Amino acid sequence: MATVWESIKASIDADRLAHAYIIEGSPYGAGRDFAERMIRYLFCTSDHCVSGDCETCTRIGHGTHPDVFCEQPKSMGRQIVTDQIKALNRQIHQSAFEGGWKACMIIDAHRMNPVVSNKFLKTLEEPPERSLILLLTNKPEALLPTVASRCQRIILPDMATRDEADWHEPVLGILRCGPPRDTLMLLTQAGSYRALFDEEKKKAEALVKAQFKEDETLDEDTLKALVASEYRRTWQEMFRFIECWYRDLYLLKSGAGAAGLHFNQEAAVLKKIAEDMSYTQARRRLELLPQMARRIDSNLPIQEVFEAGLAG
Repeated sequence: MATVWESIKASIDADRLAHAYIIEGSPYGAGRDFAERMIRYLFCTSDHCVSGDCETCTRIGHGTHPDVFCEQPKSMGRQIVTDQIKALNRQIHQSAFEGGWKACMIIDAHRMNPVVSNKFLKTLEEPPERSLILLLTNKPEALLPTVASRCQRIILPDMATRDEADWHEPVLGILRCGPPRDTLMLLTQAGSYRALFDEEKKKAEALVKAQFKEDETLDEDTLKALVASEYRRTWQEMFRFIECWYRDLYLLKSGAGAAGLHFNQEAAVLKKIAEDMSYTQARRRLELLPQMARRIDSNLPIQEVFEAGLAG
């Protein structure tokens, strides 16, 4: 997490912090800890603050700072409801009580339904000056696309894939080639991703069958549901892994430097690929990935999804 933090810290120090971020991590664990760390660093005015022990940082940690707001699911259905977002919209647009920044955290942001999300969209599109909006979630694919596209993404290490995953090196092999430069390369890369996804689906089926081999009560429909759940977990890990790569490219094109790279060991390759991309292309690649994930979740063919996404 150190490299992720150094990247954000550098953005704050250089006064180029984005107005809104999606923090992918445990909304009540690492995600919230990271969000509060960002806010404390942004708000702190003490030259002698050590480990967040000054008066400002203490109030933020205790949830008593008047310019820091937090919302989370409170309804019986564990949803963030309209009245909560209306109140948050009012708070973020009010003048800061202490004349500085205002910040809000939305915990379990994926629990905003489309109606609620749209009510918050105006604030994301036209945020007030010196305001920071942090959406905490471990299910970024469930966010409304219009919401996700207006936020930068922070992927915490606890959301990254395991290094020992079988697909780790094959996916890196595709990514190291850079974005497709012609139709043949596009089709080849899409086909390689399709083959990897097909292989992981077979592994998911084998794993579930092995786990429930002796369970005679397990019907075919339940078995299919368990396989689908295991496969979905795997391909979502793969997408987060791929997203980390494109986030690194975006950071390089943004001028953030190599200090905050997730794939530090691939820095030379990333820099070479970034040289042939524009800032807009790097950002567009990053923005397309959540759309691709939603299409796969809708059971669209893998080949079709990657052909369209890689061509973008």
